[in-house]
Amino acid sequence: MSADHSYCVLFASKDGNEAKSRDFKEFDDVISEFMKDQGIPGLALTVSYHGNVIYTQGYGMAGVNRPVTSSSRFRIASMSKPLTAIGVMRLVEQGQLTLEDKVFGPKGILKEFKPSAKGDKRVLQITVRHLLRHSAGWDRDQAGDPVFFNLDAIDAKHGVVSPISDQLNVKLVKFMMTRKLQFAPGKRHAYSNFGFLVLGLVLEKMTQMKYETFMREIFLKMGLPRLRVGFTKRILCDTEEVEYFNNRDPNVMKSLFANEGHVLPQYGSFSMENTGAYGGWVASVGDLLTVLHSLQRGCGDEVAVESIQEARDPGPKSGQIHPGCMERLQTGPQPTSKAREKALGEQIGAKRDVDGMLDETDVKRMKYCHKYVKESCFTQEPSTPHHPVIGYVEVEICTWDDVGTSRDEDGVSHCCLECNTFTSFGVPIQDEYSHRNKPCEFECHRHTWMSDETARDLKKDYKEETSADNIQHECVLEPLTVSEMLAGPGCDDGKQWYGLGLDVQDCGTSFGHTGAMEGSCGTMMQHKSGFSWVMLMNAWSRDMDLDGLVKYALSTVKGYPLYYEADKDKNIHEIISQDVQEKVLLLVPLPDVKALIADAESAGFMLTWINACNVDTNVYFNLIFRQSITRWSVYFDVDDDGFSVILEQEEHRNRQPVLIESYTTNDKIHHSILFHESTGHNQGRIISPIVPAKVYLKMISEKQANGMRVTCQSASVLNGDIYVSSILQNTGQDTVSWLQITAEEFLVEQQRQMKKCRDLHYVKFYSLDEEPYVSAVWATKNIASDRYQRHGASKYGLLQELREAASRNLRLQSCSSYMSEGVLNFAAVWNPSDV
Repeated sequence: MSADHSYCVLFASKDGNEAKSRDFKEFDDVISEFMKDQGIPGLALTVSYHGNVIYTQGYGMAGVNRPVTSSSRFRIASMSKPLTAIGVMRLVEQGQLTLEDKVFGPKGILKEFKPSAKGDKRVLQITVRHLLRHSAGWDRDQAGDPVFFNLDAIDAKHGVVSPISDQLNVKLVKFMMTRKLQFAPGKRHAYSNFGFLVLGLVLEKMTQMKYETFMREIFLKMGLPRLRVGFTKRILCDTEEVEYFNNRDPNVMKSLFANEGHVLPQYGSFSMENTGAYGGWVASVGDLLTVLHSLQRGCGDEVAVESIQEARDPGPKSGQIHPGCMERLQTGPQPTSKAREKALGEQIGAKRDVDGMLDETDVKRMKYCHKYVKESCFTQEPSTPHHPVIGYVEVEICTWDDVGTSRDEDGVSHCCLECNTFTSFGVPIQDEYSHRNKPCEFECHRHTWMSDETARDLKKDYKEETSADNIQHECVLEPLTVSEMLAGPGCDDGKQWYGLGLDVQDCGTSFGHTGAMEGSCGTMMQHKSGFSWVMLMNAWSRDMDLDGLVKYALSTVKGYPLYYEADKDKNIHEIISQDVQEKVLLLVPLPDVKALIADAESAGFMLTWINACNVDTNVYFNLIFRQSITRWSVYFDVDDDGFSVILEQEEHRNRQPVLIESYTTNDKIHHSILFHESTGHNQGRIISPIVPAKVYLKMISEKQANGMRVTCQSASVLNGDIYVSSILQNTGQDTVSWLQITAEEFLVEQQRQMKKCRDLHYVKFYSLDEEPYVSAVWATKNIASDRYQRHGASKYGLLQELREAASRNLRLQSCSSYMSEGVLNFAAVWNPSDV
């Protein structure tokens, strides 16, 4: 593809290409603006509510003159891991293996692999559960990610194999048997692509089938014939797969293939064919939503994850189950799905019929169908001639009839908006995507991994199963199995954890997975609110909080549980805590800042934080307020000449400077200064006007020798140089300050300072040459508080996180804006102990 075509696609429209909904107009605007900010050419998204598809859309371009639609297929990267986990758990249900089976060595599934003399004998302790939970002992942060090792360079003795051959995986495992583990199996979590690569080999060994062949048999039974492992070479990709775009450095990388030189990173710098178990699958948003729906049916009868964990009684350290607790999943005859659902229903006291299904009353009680469906919900708006309208019709409000569609108290039908199907769980048996359900015409290219005869048999089986008179859709896993996948390790008492192939959040009530590789990224999520969503993109997103983006977009849709009353001014965002003790304003323009501060003051709020950012030629402020009776004052546009006058005036009013913030207007640095009413022990503060960074570092060294300590240091950048304004205090406290460390270094330093009982006193994120850096100050304290932090967030990702934190009354310590790679980013730090 030529450079001019790349340019054309990257800067093409980001609008929706399919039928649009008036209720989802703001939703579409949020997604489109995010794509523009992040440099995403194309995006597909589908959203359901309690199993009913409520919106599906394709945005932007899949390639030159190719709009993205909801049927477009994308590389899903690490979202392949839940698929592999499903395959493993199917074998567990069938009694072919157990989660406690050893993987390596004479007693393991893969007997041919055992640690060498230089290897690590602890490898023999690794179980299937360890692999699924990323707790087998490999830590890529410490030793690198094995799946990206150049084996030809470091392990020539095992011979040279094709970079896309599944024999490369065997060679890699042999090599890893010569390496040390970074921790004992089961001791902690460390995300591992290599662990899921091994699971792919486990599946092949247990089934005596190629990994992809076995997995596709499962998906065919679910009505998903298009799910398949992708290709490295663009020429082999089918016509429904999007093109992938590289929107970050480097522009080219060395090819996997000999004598090819350098290639586009997304087409040849990594393998797709032999990475299916941990990152190689290609799917549409509808395919993955069907997988989520099937898992949702497994846990959707409100069985508490806590009750499953309590019944299992995991060991407090290892997270393993006591012997015998999982026998029903491991050995002997397995109960039928209906029998197990009935048993689980008894735990929650739900009424069920003779088949173990929930009755109509319980369906309504649990509200698995949305009651706000109305005729105006979806409209057939004309799209551009080359943008097809996919899969939407006017919603028809039906009366009770002999097909069993129910109504709620408002007389609104409970049915799937797309396939018009109703079940007693309120989840459609299968979301129909008939225009997509056809065998892949490119299957002939897969002769290395699937024989022509096997491919023909699979296609034949699919045609028989999906004939008009014989439609069969299988629920992927049974309820207890899904609950086991969601259960947390015994040593983890937090609200989120990695289960068995799933990212689990909100104490087990939300689950899903994200994925990213060169040229693509995405997310799939079943959320505690009842929403499920899948979003896939054909480029890398700098902000990977994609679930936060979708939640924010859904907050614009009236009638649904995440709806949030829109800000009066959409360009200025206000968040108020649940207890009305804290107020946050984001992106307040300089001309409006004084008026909005006056409004907050009149409501009893005191200003505690100011952050300024330059966007193009404008200055914006992020402000934090707290309810307080303390007297305070703030000044803006202060230059060097105004310092002495303001300081003298505020000293007479018995107020001391607590915060200084610098910003640039008209190629000159100005300041805002915040004063709070003084208390006895806060005397002796001074302000240091703006100075170059080198001068500042020398100055504070001299001041510290005289007993002065830094309490605030605001860094600004002008013409590529760092300038610093600061506040120093005559105090006996020991302080440590860093002026220019990376965001990752800041996280490490925070933990190090906590161990020394130093509390985070001040932190600001800023950018130099569009690279993010941190200015931070720690001060001694009897007990140092931990902090929640977020950096590299888009506006929408941060806003959603601020809203969720405000609903729990978590106090925001700082909020910074900065430019990175041409995109406005945000960073925030919360102090959970400051309530």
